[in-house]
Amino acid sequence: MNAYNVERSKVLDELKVTQEKGLTDEQVASLKEEYGENKLEEKKHKSFMAKFFDQFKDVMIIILLVAVLFAMPEIGIAFFIRLLITYFIFLMIETTIGVQITKNGAKK
Repeated sequence: MNAYNVERSKVLDELKVTQEKGLTDEQVASLKEEYGENKLEEKKHKSFMAKFFDQFKDVMIIILLVAVLFAMPEIGIAFFIRLLITYFIFLMIETTIGVQITKNGAKK
């Protein structure tokens, strides 16, 4: 029975109760045994690291990384390494901010 979309009188009749009295403790125990607790299952939360690495799946991040890799032959190896280190520093900052925003949004 889907009590949420049935008329009140039909629900009361099926459960053999009145609106004033309600279920007895035995009926409650029996229904709990038959249907289980009235609880929603908690969704598994992603760890901080999983959220962090999910940020790297962003299309803009991938485009920037590819652009840095294509720039290597043009700029020389020393400058490329400095550019790559700078890119990863900014990438770490961006992903950390993205994870914090996601984390704060999930709390609300």
